[in-house]
Amino acid sequence: WDELGVDMIIVDEAAAFKNLHKPQPREDGVPKFMGGGGEGSDRAWQLDFRAAAVRKNTGGAGVVLLTATPAKNSPLEYFSLLSYVDGEAWARLGITDSAMFISRYLRIESKTVLDTDLSTVTREVVVGFLNIPELREAIYRFAEFRTAEEVGLKLPQTRPDTIKVPMSAEQQEVQANGLAV
Repeated sequence: WDELGVDMIIVDEAAAFKNLHKPQPREDGVPKFMGGGGEGSDRAWQLDFRAAAVRKNTGGAGVVLLTATPAKNSPLEYFSLLSYVDGEAWARLGITDSAMFISRYLRIESKTVLDTDLSTVTREVVVGFLNIPELREAIYRFAEFRTAEEVGLKLPQTRPDTIKVPMSAEQQEVQANGLAV
């Protein structure tokens, strides 16, 4: 890759590469509503290396990302995506890793939530944002947002329908008695 001397990389559906930096466990585990924790995806790391090589070849430019869903699951997705475009974008703000990004821009509180088995647990959850003007400025420095209408896309008409499915006798008993399935 390095020997090719690539001076521009354009990635469509860039949201497929958004898991470069994922939330790490804190006091009560990985905060809810930020996507899953763990290491970044192999695909994201491969793009990170290629984007860094392109920026090196061009003096810091040459990475273009296109997506209709830049941050659907977690605000950390912006941290990852902007890192591809400019590897120092966050460092210039004093943010060197995902934990610092979380501390600077996300309000996290302990709340009682449902776990995957429908039991209640106390977990840290993202309940809001901090330093919104600074975050907005950082994102808008590198990103441009357009509506479907602005780019000439016609979206299908939405038609909400409620479909009621009758419960079996066993399901009704479970619901009435609060029994575990």
